[in-house]
Amino acid sequence: MAVLFVVNGATYNSIVGWFPTLRDALGLSNAELGTAVAAFPGAALVVGVLAGPLIARFGGGRVAVVVGVLGALLLPLVAVASSWLVFAATLFVLGVTDAWTDAAMNAHGLRVTPSRLTTAGITAPLHPPTLLARAVRRLSCGCGTPASGVEQHGQ
Repeated sequence: MAVLFVVNGATYNSIVGWFPTLRDALGLSNAELGTAVAAFPGAALVVGVLAGPLIARFGGGRVAVVVGVLGALLLPLVAVASSWLVFAATLFVLGVTDAWTDAAMNAHGLRVTPSRLTTAGITAPLHPPTLLARAVRRLSCGCGTPASGVEQHGQ
């Protein structure tokens, strides 16, 4: 489960450094880029509540793994988006997978966390891997991404 927390924490963070390049490649204004990026959290707000029935039917562990892998597989679609609509739709779907994976991981964490830890926070032991993934991404300063100023191979 800790590996899934790391992957989920790194998924969205891995594309943030590419937003300026994607904006330029698609010929988007900053407002259009911002609207497309807003599709990610917008999806979590609009469709995130549907995670509950999925978790109730299939279990938190299964939903977390299946939806988390689906999100990781869909991530490269951001790079090949051919228009604002495709870019925004991809971010929307990634927002759904992120929200559902988060909910499923937390539901599964509630099920597997020993009751002696509940006084210190029910899922607290599970969140450090997510924070680690985010910290590694931030510490890397986007190395290898256009926003970092590091030139890409073949450019």
